[in-house]
Amino acid sequence: MDFLAAGRVAGRYIISVGDLAAGLSVISLVANAEQFYQTGFAVSFWGAVTAPLGIFMALTGYCLYRWRETRCLSLGQFLELRYGSRFFRVFCAALRTIAELITNAIGPAIATNFFIYYLGLPHRITVMGINLPCYVIIVTLCLCLALVFIWPSGRISLLITDTFQGLLSYPIFVIIVGYIILNFSWTNDIAPVMLNRVSGQSFLNPYDVSELRDFNIFALVVTLFSSVLNRAGWIGNDTSGAGRTPHEQKMAGVLEAWKNGFASMMILLLAVVVITFMTGPRFMHSDNKFKISRTEIRQELSAKVLDDVVADTAVRAKVMKAIHKIPETFTKQEWDRPLSQQHNLDTPYFNAVRDTLGDTPDARHQFQKYRSLYQQMVMPSVVSKIFPVGMLGLFCLLMVMLLVSTDDSRIFNASSTLTQDVILPMFKGHLDQRKHLLLLRLTSVAVALLFLMVSIFFAQLDYINMFITIMCALWLGGAGPIMVF
Repeated sequence: MDFLAAGRVAGRYIISVGDLAAGLSVISLVANAEQFYQTGFAVSFWGAVTAPLGIFMALTGYCLYRWRETRCLSLGQFLELRYGSRFFRVFCAALRTIAELITNAIGPAIATNFFIYYLGLPHRITVMGINLPCYVIIVTLCLCLALVFIWPSGRISLLITDTFQGLLSYPIFVIIVGYIILNFSWTNDIAPVMLNRVSGQSFLNPYDVSELRDFNIFALVVTLFSSVLNRAGWIGNDTSGAGRTPHEQKMAGVLEAWKNGFASMMILLLAVVVITFMTGPRFMHSDNKFKISRTEIRQELSAKVLDDVVADTAVRAKVMKAIHKIPETFTKQEWDRPLSQQHNLDTPYFNAVRDTLGDTPDARHQFQKYRSLYQQMVMPSVVSKIFPVGMLGLFCLLMVMLLVSTDDSRIFNASSTLTQDVILPMFKGHLDQRKHLLLLRLTSVAVALLFLMVSIFFAQLDYINMFITIMCALWLGGAGPIMVF
């Protein structure tokens, strides 16, 4: 029980702070910044409804008391007690683990790309005359670091390290938010950009978002409905069984619901700053306070993405030549024309890359990879240019902490479910403690290797949040009724 649930001795504050660090990851920051870059403030206004709903469900102990009264250590054990079927236990645990593995396996890949673009690292490095991909090296180091935290004592070590990382994160959130507020004017910088949108795609008016695609009101309604129906969908993961009493577990959920607001505010403001800098007229030239123009950032970002996506040097040079032909300035008539998801300042770059690459299947695949990486990495590319030296280090420290706290938790969640509910039911009798712990550790190594393989060979070509929603639906599509009713 100590290795899986930290001996069930954790208090509400330890759990709430630790879960913040475990839940907020580099991939969630990049994914939400990517989403807000498409929707601005407006849709997030309606998304704020989830906060009071989450607090209400936490206060009622909805689904939590039912889980804790069984004293189960895994989801499958809970389902077997409830439905009396060993096969159902194995099937549900396997299905949830598959969905969880596919969803979380792209996390190290997104985090690695973040550090490559944020720190300006090369895509390839030469070691002793051997040309090695920097991407693979960083992913491997990230996963090895996660295993270092898992191996000694499982959930105990994860809870302790996550708590320390969570405590260090709060001051960094405040510093980043304060820097943004002090350096970007609402009246002169942010509001004019947010208001310059076509009807139905407002970035500021929550009642004028009917024409937004991808992340719209319908998506929020589905999210709200899912948050109630699938409240117990991921129960058994993280610290859901580590509280010393069910009441402490419930109060940890209440604290966590409102403490998450700090992180959400930082992510939203980072996305707003990216929109403002990449769209606002004050940042058209490099004579602004940050000494760099948005055109320079777009060109540098495009060059770095193409260096990774397009292997042919001649084709890459041809594409960059087309990108450099895009005008840096616009006429007053062009500025006065409201922007939209279909026509904005990124559109000429996408059109130039697509038209130059051509219409072959390989060219279309390269363009999709370019567009996905461009939209995901625009946030770290902008932040790395506008933050001063001390802020760059603090933000990098925050990302490293979020990387470690999330990867180790997700590896351990998947490995513990596999061990407890898929592998152990195949054994007759009980394993002794030493063999049981060894099996948990070896399964963690196997899950980390799977994460590595997916990160190397899998190409994620759509919005991150959409991919996560689709993959999680493999389990959550049917998890609600069997867990709630």
